[in-house]
Amino acid sequence: MELPQYLWLAAGSKSFLTKKRVKVLKGLDVTLYPDNDAYELWHEKAREYHYKIASMLLDKSEIPNYDLADYILDSK
Repeated sequence: MELPQYLWLAAGSKSFLTKKRVKVLKGLDVTLYPDNDAYELWHEKAREYHYKIASMLLDKSEIPNYDLADYILDSK
C-alpha cells in the first residue's frame, strides 16, 4: 500500500525521538505512530513537542514490537 500524500519518517529506535532530532520538523503537522511498546514514552514526547499521537497500534499490544508497517501489511 502506497500513501504518497504522507511523508513517513522512522525514528530508528523508541529512544531516538529527541528534541535535537525533531527540530527539523518544526512547523510541520506531525503525528506519531509509536510501536505498541513505546506508546507511553512517546505520549510524553508528543505532549512536549506539541505533536499528535495515534493509539491504533495499542489494540495489538499482545504482539511484541508491533508497528505501523505491520499494521499496514495486515490491512492488505
